Formats: sequence, C-alpha cells, structure tokens
Amino acid sequence: RNGAHKDEGEAEPKSTTLRVKDLASLSPKTRTMLGNYLRTPRPYTYSVVNSDVVLAVDHMTMIDNKLHIIATVVNNSKITYDIGYVRFKLIERASSYIFFSKQIKAEEIEPVQEVFNARVLPNQSTRLLFVFDKVGLSDKSMLEIKCSEESGRRDLTVNVPGAFIE
Repeated sequence: RNGAHKDEGEAEPKSTTLRVKDLASLSPKTRTMLGNYLRTPRPYTYSVVNSDVVLAVDHMTMIDNKLHIIATVVNNSKITYDIGYVRFKLIERASSYIFFSKQIKAEEIEPVQEVFNARVLPNQSTRLLFVFDKVGLSDKSMLEIKCSEESGRRDLTVNVPGAFIE
C-alpha cells in the first residue's frame, strides 16, 4: 500500500505547531479590519499570569455578525509553553442592587475558526485569533477563556465582561 493514501477511517494527524481553520474563507473586509486590530495591541486590561506566562485578551469585536477575539500569550519563563486547548464559556449572571450576583447559566461555546501558533518558545509571544458565530453576549454576561498547557500545569483563565466588545 502506498503511504500517500489513507483509509477512510484513519484520522488526519494534528499539527501541534499551527492551528488554522479556513482563514481564507474570511471576507476581505474582515481580513482588513482584523489586520488593523492585530497591528494595535492594547494594554493588558484583561489578563492573567501563571508561572511567568501571560494570557491577555487584546480585542473583542463584531465584524459581519461574527465575534472575533484576539488574544496574546506571552511566555516570560524558561520553559516552552505548548497550548493544548483553549475553551470558552459564556456565563450569564443576574444581579441586584444589594451586591448580589448569581450565575444563571454557563455554556461552552466553540469557535468556528481559530488561528494560532500552539508553541510559544521562552521569552517569545504569539497572537491567537478566534471567530465565533453570533454569540449572545450582553453587558450582564462574562466570557471565561481558559488556555491549558498541553503537558503541564500552567493553565490560564481570564474572565472578560460582555461590555468589552468594541
């Protein structure tokens, strides 16, 4: 059997270094706008640090009825950080005037597209792009973003309010 052919049941090997899903399918308008966002990093308003690794959410913006999230992972440690997975959870909260806040619902949401380099070398950084179909983010909701290391314990979780959308 020729090694270039695969059986139907065999899975395509996953690349651990670059995860790209249909970047070419983005509209030219979206690519232009995202290019502007990618060139202008923001101060780490919403970020978390664990063992000298930083996860920061730079931009959340709606373009063509899709939510685009641009984040940065900065590895200030001496050990390579391999991104195993990034999970997103939409959390709806109810609050009253007496400092009362209660979680009403929490659901995981999946990006329809994701682009990022999964390997972050020591003293390097990488940008992450996630695209979601229209998500029901409101001013009372939070988006929990959890970035987990592939074979380690340096998990990074940051909560971003729905009002952060530009």
